[in-house]
Amino acid sequence: MTNSTPNLIAWLAEYRKYLILVADGANDEAALLKQEIEEGLNWVELSWADLEFANDPNQ
Repeated sequence: MTNSTPNLIAWLAEYRKYLILVADGANDEAALLKQEIEEGLNWVELSWADLEFANDPNQ
């Protein structure tokens, strides 16, 4: 088993950029970033749900 924490931290930063784009109404840029994030997550065996969980302040 590998330590996915460094990968999670890196992709979490990108996920937060995505959330800012969505909040700002930059939907085209957000969609492109989401696609890039999802492709990268596949390489490091993480999922979009992992990012949502990690970003949830109630966890």
